[in-house]
Amino acid sequence: MRLTPLIAIACALPAIAASPREMVSGLTHRREHIGQCFRTTITSVETRLADDDGHGRLTFVPESGSAIVFSDHHYNVDYGQVPEMDQSKVGDPARLCVVHFPSGCPRGDTRGIVYEVVNLRTGGRWRTRDSEHVCGGA
Repeated sequence: MRLTPLIAIACALPAIAASPREMVSGLTHRREHIGQCFRTTITSVETRLADDDGHGRLTFVPESGSAIVFSDHHYNVDYGQVPEMDQSKVGDPARLCVVHFPSGCPRGDTRGIVYEVVNLRTGGRWRTRDSEHVCGGA
């Protein structure tokens, strides 16, 4: 069977546009899949940017975005301030669920996994990535 060029392109589009259903996280080094959830604990509530004082101490830069670190090595960051992230505290239990993988990534570059997170103490929820940049970016 011979496909016309238009049909051939249409048949290829879903494969190009679709995100993978499974990916190995560059942060946790575990295989993750869409819909998978993790129960974890918040270990650090930060801003997106930090300055080093030259003596190994970091000072977080106010209003530079939100960032949060979890005990299982997951990380979330956003260029904007995310009140639900900022209101979290060290030790809060949380549930992270994988909701999206980036597509068309170079081999080994998994940046840009999107998680929906619920802080189980506050009930606050947010959707953010595991990196400031999506795979293949800066």
